[in-house]
Amino acid sequence: MRAFLKIGLPLLLILVYLTLFGVIWLDRLNLQIGALAMSSLFMILRFGPQRWLKEVLALLPFLLTLMLVYLLFSLLDLKPPRSSGSASAYWLSYGSVRALILLSSLFVIQLSYSFSSFSDLLALPLSIHSKKYFILGKALYHTAFSSYSRLSLHISLIPTHQAAPKSWIQEFRLKLIYLLALLYLILRESRIKGELIDNRIRHCHGSDE
Repeated sequence: MRAFLKIGLPLLLILVYLTLFGVIWLDRLNLQIGALAMSSLFMILRFGPQRWLKEVLALLPFLLTLMLVYLLFSLLDLKPPRSSGSASAYWLSYGSVRALILLSSLFVIQLSYSFSSFSDLLALPLSIHSKKYFILGKALYHTAFSSYSRLSLHISLIPTHQAAPKSWIQEFRLKLIYLLALLYLILRESRIKGELIDNRIRHCHGSDE
């Protein structure tokens, strides 16, 4: 029961937050700014400013890519037919709100489950065949956050990336290359570790169905 509460209550909090700020108040820019400010404050108090900055920098290439797409839409003067104002004003409002809700939602998720542990997740009354996805997810999460220095080293060894100083476009390309390399690594690890987990379950618990 204790494990169920420690997993269920954060999930309920996340669902309520996403319902309020991701659906009901999605286009309320002032509320989104306030939600990001509060979630950032609690994130810094809970994990420290370095962890907060690391999370923001990790998402920065994705956010910049979204903004570039919205900028392209505004330059092409594309917008919904019923919207008022210019295309640039529409996409600026649309993109900024989505970026804010993305950051604040990720912060809320991390804060909500920072008081739970992986052992609480494994203590849930579920079969081993359901828990294997939790085990695989934890392994991939560890792989993603422990591979930054190794991937950065290999990417920096590419001759075309050794120019100094780098322009902001070159830095942006490096971040995108790192994300693509990380996605490739996670996909590869998910296949290998997934097969290892299935084999262990098959030998220890019988059928893997």
